[in-house]
Amino acid sequence: MMSLDSKPCSWIFVVILVGLLSQSCAQLNDEDTDRSQIPVVSASQAGDDTSMGPASLAIDDGVDSVFENGSCSVTGDVEDPWFRLDFGAMYNVQSVYIWGVANNDTSGLDYDDLDGAQVFVSAYDRMNFNQMTECGGPLNTTEPRDLQYLWPFINYGLIYPTPNPSIGPNYRECAPDTMGRYLYIRLNTAPGETKALPICEVRAYGKPLAPPLRLRAKVYSSWRGGFIADLTIPINGEINGWHLEVEFPRQVFELEIIGCEAVVVQKMKLDLPGKQTGTKYVLRNGPDELPEMGSKVQIRFVAKVFKNIKRGLKRPIQADFYQF
Repeated sequence: MMSLDSKPCSWIFVVILVGLLSQSCAQLNDEDTDRSQIPVVSASQAGDDTSMGPASLAIDDGVDSVFENGSCSVTGDVEDPWFRLDFGAMYNVQSVYIWGVANNDTSGLDYDDLDGAQVFVSAYDRMNFNQMTECGGPLNTTEPRDLQYLWPFINYGLIYPTPNPSIGPNYRECAPDTMGRYLYIRLNTAPGETKALPICEVRAYGKPLAPPLRLRAKVYSSWRGGFIADLTIPINGEINGWHLEVEFPRQVFELEIIGCEAVVVQKMKLDLPGKQTGTKYVLRNGPDELPEMGSKVQIRFVAKVFKNIKRGLKRPIQADFYQF
C-alpha cells in the first residue's frame, strides 16, 4: 500500500484541487441561488429531417456525443443552418451550454462543425438576427473545456460526461439584462455554401420573468399628422433590467421616443384583434443607470400617422412592461 510520504506532491495536489472545487462551488451557490435550468417547450431546426437527427434529441437530457447512439440532432445541409429552443415564456437568460458531436465520429460529423456558431436570445419568433441579443462571441471549438466547465455542473447537480475535452460542453455567458423566449444557435456560411449543424445537447440557465405589467399610454396632444402620448411606468421592486413592448394602432408609421435612454431594438407588424394591423416597438434599458425602486419612468412618444386622427385612435396604446 502506498504511504503518504511516497507521493507527497500528489496528495498536496488533491487537497488543493478539492479546496478549489469547494470554494468555486460555494461562490457559485452564493451568486446563483436564483438561477436554474430553463425548461424547454419545443425545439426546431433548419431542414428538420427526422430520419437523421430531429431537434428534440438535443433536449433529451442526454450528453452522449456519439451520433450513432441516437442522442444528437443535426440540421439539414443548408445555408446558414440554425437551431431554436422555445421556452414558452420570457426568461432572463444567463448562460448556455452546448454539446457537439465527438471528434472521429463515424457519422462523418465532427465537433468542429460547431466552430463559429453564434448563440442568440430573442423575445420573438422572427428570424432577424440583427435584432437579437448575442450571448458572447462565436463558438470556438479549440477553447479548453476543462475544470472551468466542471464547476457549474457540480453546482447544478449535473454529471460531466467524460474528461475527454473533445466532447465537453461549449459555454457562453449572456449579458445580465438578456431577456427572451427563444434561443437560437446559428452558423453563418459563405454565399452558396451549405453545412449541417449537429448538436447533442443544449441547456440554458436563468430565471423566469414575472408576468408583465399591462399599461396604457395617454394621448394628450394630437394634430392632423401625428400625436404625442405619455407612458408612466411604476418601478415596484428592485430592478436589474427591463423590457417594454408597446403596441400602436395601424395609423402609426414613424415614432420618436423622448425622455428615456431606451433603445428601440425591434419594430414589427402586428395582427391585432378585430382584423386590424398595428406596429409593436420593443424597448429595453439603455446605458444609463437603472431606475430605483419606488420611482417612475416617464416615456414620451411622438408619432406620425398616415391620416387625420382628430377623432381619436382606433385602438388604445397598450404596453407590457417586464422587469427582473
